[in-house]
Amino acid sequence: MLEVGRLLWTREFIAGTDGNFSTRMDDDHILSTPSGLAKGRLTPNDLVVTNLKGTVISGNHRPSSELRIHLAAYRLRPEIGAVVHAHPKTVVALSLASIDAMFTALPETVVALGLIGSVPYETPGSSALASEMESALENHDAIVMERHGAITLGRNLFEAYERMETLEHAAQTLHLAQTLGSVESLPDDEIERLLALGH
Repeated sequence: MLEVGRLLWTREFIAGTDGNFSTRMDDDHILSTPSGLAKGRLTPNDLVVTNLKGTVISGNHRPSSELRIHLAAYRLRPEIGAVVHAHPKTVVALSLASIDAMFTALPETVVALGLIGSVPYETPGSSALASEMESALENHDAIVMERHGAITLGRNLFEAYERMETLEHAAQTLHLAQTLGSVESLPDDEIERLLALGH
């Protein structure tokens, strides 16, 4: 947990006290980051254990207000072992500009992440946002949240983090390509072949 917090901060996927992430400890408990603390400087004592209903079992801090999204992911996807929420700059910038990032233009991204989900803006931490996220969580391992960053899921915390890294790298590449000319998606049949190769 601490290493992933440092990686997210070092790569500038989060700033200040932004972001939150969690990992499944067992069938009934998750370990998550606290609200209001810088995730790049966490200590073991800062982490929070909750059950899958969100009740705090141990820890000295409140869990993130977006814990509901994490809990929904674990409930809907039993194979998921970790959730990462961050604000990578290019992903956020593309959503602010209402630019379709066309992540299906890059074969490596399709293989690594599958089809990228997206949800419209809702107030961060709200039940409305958690509700919007539910259908996306069922079908996607990476989801862009309009004006608010992204969520990535993984079998473990490092896989969830690496998917966030892949998403931002793809966004940076696509943004650069759009400054040079038009960007086109891969053909549908090729996308299907790539999805069959992927996770």
